[in-house]
Amino acid sequence: MRKKFFVLSFILIFISGFISCSKKYSDIKDVFTVMPQDTDFIFALNISKGLKTEYIKEKEGKFIRELLNVEKNKKEYDDFVKETGIDPEKDINYIIGCGKDINSGVLIGVEHSIEKIKNYVKSKKINYSEIKYKNIPILKLNISNPSNNKIYYLSSLTDNLLIIGEKSFTEKIIDVFKGEEKSLLNNTKIMKRIDEMDTSSIAWGFFDFNNMLFKKFEDKGKNFGIETDSFNILLFQIDYNDSKLTGDFKMLSNNPETNKKTVDILNGIKAMISMAKGKISELTNYVNFSSSDDKIILNFSIPRQFLDKLEKDINIKHQALDFEH
Repeated sequence: MRKKFFVLSFILIFISGFISCSKKYSDIKDVFTVMPQDTDFIFALNISKGLKTEYIKEKEGKFIRELLNVEKNKKEYDDFVKETGIDPEKDINYIIGCGKDINSGVLIGVEHSIEKIKNYVKSKKINYSEIKYKNIPILKLNISNPSNNKIYYLSSLTDNLLIIGEKSFTEKIIDVFKGEEKSLLNNTKIMKRIDEMDTSSIAWGFFDFNNMLFKKFEDKGKNFGIETDSFNILLFQIDYNDSKLTGDFKMLSNNPETNKKTVDILNGIKAMISMAKGKISELTNYVNFSSSDDKIILNFSIPRQFLDKLEKDINIKHQALDFEH
């Protein structure tokens, strides 16, 4: 069961191949044309850019292996590379999680062979079946893991765009792809906000607070005295430039008084954290909160030196835990 769950992680994250910049869907913005108009959240990772940063490049290509603790699952990892011809440490371009409410999935811009993917699934004895929706093939994957069974629907829209997610999500993407439903480009409210962001950043996205998943945030916010009723959309972007990890989070809100009150609360929490011991207190030096009439802003600029020290501390603690076990 664990092996099958591990296999799924590769299917979800690493189904990516050699990208041809001349093809459609080779850029994140191209994918807006197949996202449904009512999409209310996007989380985009520009993996290829991230892997080119000095911070990652200095790890000599070991970043993904370390991130996923691949050495403990070396055979599964090597099998994936051999059978699909895809090297996760080199060939990832971008991954986008998106959807509406709980109807969600992942879009992966990738030049691929669906037959190789199918053969890989067969070789790992994953329970699957092939179905069609509007003449487009879909692999129905029944993945067993220690806690439950989960069904994923994987489809190849073109030779460089894959989708995987809930059945309704996969079918709706196909509807948009075929021109039977309107795309995100027709959502002027969201596209206006996306145009304000740098979509070439390593990570970026937005969350509409009408999304039922994010309604849960309201109760947590109120526990800190933060009134979330006026919150509309969260926009964020994270990048790495000039040896600094930078980013900003903007919460759009139409209540200036609430915005100022929220920032006062956040700055109070920041002041308390700054008095703590260890790296977490130093981190507050690189984080700032501010507000305006229509938004609350968190921005940060964390230098490489601090990231190195933080990584060293984490590695030491990780090694200590491994020793204890």
